[in-house]
Amino acid sequence: MDSTQSMTEFHGDAQLRAALDTLLALGGPRDFAVRLGMDTLLEPSPGQQHHFTLVFKDAQAASRTLRLRDVRALGQAYVEGDLDVEGNMEAAIGCIERLLVQPRGPLQDGSARLPLRELAASKERTREAVNYHYDLPLEFWRLWLDDKLLYTCAYFSSPDESLESAQVRKLDHICRKLLLRPGDRLLDLGCGWGAFSVYAAKHYGAEVLGTTLSELQAARARQLAAEHGVSDRCHIKVQDFRDLDGPGRFDKIAAVGVVEHVGESFQQDFFQRVSSLLRQGGLFLNQGIVCSPLANFRGHGEFIQEFIFPEAGLSSLGTMLSNVESAGFDIRDVESLSDHYLYTLRHWLHRLERNAERVEQLVGARRYRAFRAYLAGFAREFQRSGLRVYQTLLLKQGVAPSGLPLTREHLRPEDSCF
Repeated sequence: MDSTQSMTEFHGDAQLRAALDTLLALGGPRDFAVRLGMDTLLEPSPGQQHHFTLVFKDAQAASRTLRLRDVRALGQAYVEGDLDVEGNMEAAIGCIERLLVQPRGPLQDGSARLPLRELAASKERTREAVNYHYDLPLEFWRLWLDDKLLYTCAYFSSPDESLESAQVRKLDHICRKLLLRPGDRLLDLGCGWGAFSVYAAKHYGAEVLGTTLSELQAARARQLAAEHGVSDRCHIKVQDFRDLDGPGRFDKIAAVGVVEHVGESFQQDFFQRVSSLLRQGGLFLNQGIVCSPLANFRGHGEFIQEFIFPEAGLSSLGTMLSNVESAGFDIRDVESLSDHYLYTLRHWLHRLERNAERVEQLVGARRYRAFRAYLAGFAREFQRSGLRVYQTLLLKQGVAPSGLPLTREHLRPEDSCF
């Protein structure tokens, strides 16, 4: 049926008709359908490929959600099941973005925008935020991450490289950038389930301390170290980085996917703390997501804070580099991994969707929906450059010359295994 016929059929519900008008007002060819229960309200435009279907639980949910057109309200409607998406979730996010620029009705109770929050100084609150996100059944993560449970951007040699191969490539790339040598004292800050800590100890002979705030992650990381025979030089602790002591205690430090959980106001303190732990002339590799200063990421950030990772906060690259320099670091290398993260996110999203039934059994439909929306939303943001990810190599200032390689020859990959 065409859109005029479908809307006429529901002419008795004025609010629903007004809501559907907002979708028609988007203009241009429509590559999606809209369904209310089993009744199709809108079909794709003639000749258009059908990418996805927006499915509303009932007329009230449709009229309320489409009228508000607020990121958090739409996200909550999806997580709670008032709205569903069948088909390409990333394309649906793009449609929602177009919808958000349309004039909207007044906000209802519970749909007001939340202020962006940042990491609180309280160690207890920091630990609670980490535990909320990470302390889920290990099988949940295994269903959509790679076999090493790496939850940060992979490093692809080509778009069709496997996720598993690209993640090993990332581990090796970091080790090479840090110029890891046998006996180097390495701090893996925010070590997750231990893949990088174990890799650095096994393949580069580093003496590694990996820290996390999750007991479940630490248990798996210790098990991994034992399986690979490196427990004697790879130690995992459940510890807040602010409790680490010993000035100049480490030769090398890696923080992969940590800075985005710190918050802009606390970044300078974070980098100064890292600097105090690093010896003079030591190297620090920092990899993290930043927000383009020209992008409006506010609503997406609110969704992430409420449904995925409480207290997360992003800064721009310029702000982060300024804070790095204020902490006494010399910026030696800045590499964009933004394309790599788009490929990584799409791998994760497709794996999550393929295992939807089992994921829901493990963590519930609400959590599955939240992660699906988060991964698709992030992929969309990376596609349009609203979000970016950078890997920076930082030198704690010492004497010149630094002794670092003068070219990038040492970064050429070699065969490696895990």
